[in-house]
Formats: sequence, structure tokens, C-alpha cells
Amino acid sequence: TNYSNMHSLFDPTIILFHAGGSEFPKLSKSSNRKRKRIAPTLPPGSPTVTASVANHNNELEENEELENTEGIEKSSMPKITWDHIGLMPASEIAYFYLSNTVGLSEEIMWKITLEFPAVLGLAVKNLERKIDFLQKAMDLSDEDVRHIIGLQPSLLHLNVESNLSPSVTLLIENLQLKKSDLRVLIKSCPSILCYSIDDNLIYKLAFFLITLGTTPDEARNAFLKEPRLLTCSVETCLLPKFQFFHNDLLFPVDDIRSMVCKEPKILLYSLENNLCQKIVSYFMSMLHMDEVSVKRLLTTYPQVMNYSLHDSMIPVTRYFISDLGFSNDDFVRIILKYPRLFTLSLSKVKHMVGFFKYELALEPASVRKIIQQSPQCLGLSIELNIQAKLSFLRTKLELKEDQLRQIITGMPTIFQCSIERNLDPKLEFLLDAFGGDVEKLKGTVMMLPSLLGYSLDKRIKPRMNCLLDIGEDAHGITGAITLSAERFEEWLIGRKVKLAYERRKEEERKLAKETREGERRKGRIVKWTR
Repeated sequence: TNYSNMHSLFDPTIILFHAGGSEFPKLSKSSNRKRKRIAPTLPPGSPTVTASVANHNNELEENEELENTEGIEKSSMPKITWDHIGLMPASEIAYFYLSNTVGLSEEIMWKITLEFPAVLGLAVKNLERKIDFLQKAMDLSDEDVRHIIGLQPSLLHLNVESNLSPSVTLLIENLQLKKSDLRVLIKSCPSILCYSIDDNLIYKLAFFLITLGTTPDEARNAFLKEPRLLTCSVETCLLPKFQFFHNDLLFPVDDIRSMVCKEPKILLYSLENNLCQKIVSYFMSMLHMDEVSVKRLLTTYPQVMNYSLHDSMIPVTRYFISDLGFSNDDFVRIILKYPRLFTLSLSKVKHMVGFFKYELALEPASVRKIIQQSPQCLGLSIELNIQAKLSFLRTKLELKEDQLRQIITGMPTIFQCSIERNLDPKLEFLLDAFGGDVEKLKGTVMMLPSLLGYSLDKRIKPRMNCLLDIGEDAHGITGAITLSAERFEEWLIGRKVKLAYERRKEEERKLAKETREGERRKGRIVKWTR
């Protein structure tokens, strides 16, 4: 087909060319002769073609340059009239390109038609260029393209050179993004590419890289966790929360940065309806936590701010203080040790407490001790974890129920220890050190249940071997295991001297006894006459 005079399509006198190149007869616009016009099939009531024509004509009136008409003078391009629509193939109409070629659903097409009709006035080559750029910049699949356009059709309004490309370059260079990283960001929040660089994106990046002082890696990881951060306003969202933590709660910038890197979502919460209510009203006013404790909690586990105040935090607090008898200070120590407590439903907590009380027959004071020293056990499975370890201890140490209760109240953290990787190897080593005497091992463990909480390779083995080398009884591990390294060395030297002295005294006693026996034998009558 001869396309050398494509501008003639916009001439009132339409000239079409067939494959041979000869001209069809000219059709005058003013001709009264009726002619059939085959128009593309559209959904009922669709304003697609109307929008396309209107937008094209508006562009001509405003003298805006069209990307697919380079080299053609604007004055030579008259408006598209309905006489031309029937002569356009469907592939050259934006609606059918997006629907048939790109594969957008009917729902998305109606969204574009009703909310973003200007998109339908763009030339197909223009749309192809933009979609091709997005696919190459982020390695997008066809399904990714449909997903992004469905979320943000206004992306198709943007110019590749002046909008899309600079935005992509800014994000890649400042955050050191890979194509896969950029794809995650844009698939989650395609509106990121719609923001102005000078008036918007640059300030958001500056807030993280300069105000918070994050490295590009830290900022990238934060955005990948929460892409919505790039949609937040610096003035009305990000900066007020930074000032709340820094100026009101006196958090150092380093702690704020650490907190945001661990849980970027904290900057998305409402200052008045979320952060202030939980931090000021609940932690400080209700639990009487000071600024140091609040800072420790939020920097250690900022995800605590994700939990519901009224559905989780307050009900759990009332149960611990009113029903279990914990004081305010005790409960604060528990949540500082185990902030994930608020992830548990109240029924789960009550079920575990009931197991301790009624299945193990523990006193309320013992239950409180277990929870206070090892609140993590409240999140464990009774069938898969608690009962399995109780059964193991009963069998391995030949324990009775009262002896078992004594061990678990003496070391509540035993429920957090793995049987295969922790408890079994330790008890096997200790049993060997005791010469296979289960009763001696049981007595030692009952005397010091926390013995099973020390590292086997770094603490138990080295110290037990030292004791056995100097001739100390294996039961002495109960005193040696609790000492610091320096104190243990001092204790070991002293114990070695004492044992040597005791052995020498024992030898002297034996020698004296033998001497006395010899003298007694000499004093006896060995010869006599009847």
C-alpha cells in the first residue's frame, strides 16, 4: 500500500489507495450521494469514537503537537469528521487497540471511557510507544501491563521523554533499583510515575535519604516493603510523624531510622487516630510507661503498632491485670520481652493458661512465673510443642509429675527449646558425664533446671570437661555453670588447689593410719610359752 501521502486521510476529499497504487474516485464531502459507511462495532452507548474525535479536534484547536504527525504542518490537518471514522481500521482506533491488542477487560475499558476519555483520543502509535517503554523499563509481561493500566489509566497520558523516562531514571539512580524492584513498586502503586519530579518525587526521596539519613539500600528496602510511602505527602504525612517521634517523644534520628527500616508501615498510620492513641493514651497514660520504655519497645519491635488497640491491646491488658493478677509494671515487662503478645487472640491466651492450671495442676503463682519469665510460651501449640516436651522430659529423666512441675517452674523457657537440637543432645552429654546414672542426673537437673538453658558447645561441655579433668564430681556443674568466664577460671584454680590439698591430706591420713596399724602389730605378743 502506498502510504506516502498519509496526510491525505485528513483532507475533506478522501483519497484511498489499494494495493496496486491506483486511485479510487474522489468523494466530495459536499456530495449528496448516499454511501454506506461501515462503522466499527462498539458497546451500546459507548462514547469512544466521539471522545476520540473530540480530543483530536481539541488538540488541533490548541495547536498541540501530535507525536504521530512529525513533518506535517498543523495548518494542513483539518479536523476529523464522522465521514472519516468509518474509513479507519479498528487497529488505528485507541479503543480497539487497548481492548483487542493490549487485552484490557471490558470493565477497565468502561473505566477509561468514563473517567479518562482523553486516552481514547491518543494515536495508536503514541500508545504503543508508551506501553513499549514501560515493558522494557521494568520487564513487564502483558498481564503486568494490563494490571498497571487498570489501576492507573492516566499513565497513558504521560509523555515518554518528559514524564515517564525521567521518573524511572530518578528512582533507579537514587534508590539503586533493579528492573525487578521497579516492577514491584509500579505494580503496587503505578501512580508513582504520575507525580511531578521537581514538585513531588524529589522531596520524598530527600525525606528518606537526607532527613532520615537512610542509605539507598535501606530506602529501597523500605519502599519495596511499603510502596505506598512514595504516594504520601511529605508536608502533611511524613514530616508531621517524624516531628512527633523526634520532637515530642525525643527519639534520636538514628532510632527513628531504625524503626522505619524495620516497619515502614508506621509512617502510613494516622497521627491522631492511631499513633497518638496507642503511644500516648495507651502506653504512657494507661500502662504508665516512660519515654525510655516506649522507645525500647518501638525500636525493638515497631510492628506492635500494627495491632488493634480496642480489639487486641486493651482486652489482653485487662485479662492480665484483672484476671491473672499481674501488676502494671509486670505487664509492661512482659510486653517488652514479648511484644508479639498482642498478635494472640484472647481465647488462645486463656486456653494456654487453662492448660497450665488444670492439666499440669500448677498454682496461680507458678502460672504467673511461667508467663512472666517465658511469655513466648503463650504462642506455642499445646499438642505439637508443650505436650511433646513434657513427654520427652518424663521419659528421659524418669520424672514424676511433681518433679516435672518443679523443673518447668524452675526453667519456664524450656518450652522454647527444641528437643532434637537442644534438649536431647544436652541430656545425652550430661548422662555420659554422670556415668549413665539417671538418678544423679535427675537430681542435678532438679537442683538447677536452668542448666538445660546454657549452650552445650560453648558452656556445658567446656566446663564439665574442666571439672572432670581436675577430678571434680560431675554434680559440681551446678555451681560452675553459673559463673562468668573470669570467675570460673578463678574458681577452677582455687578448686584445683583445694582438691590437691584434700588429696594430700587424705594420703597423709592413710599413711598415718597405716603407721598406727604397724605399731599396734609390733606391740602384740607374737611368741609365748604355754
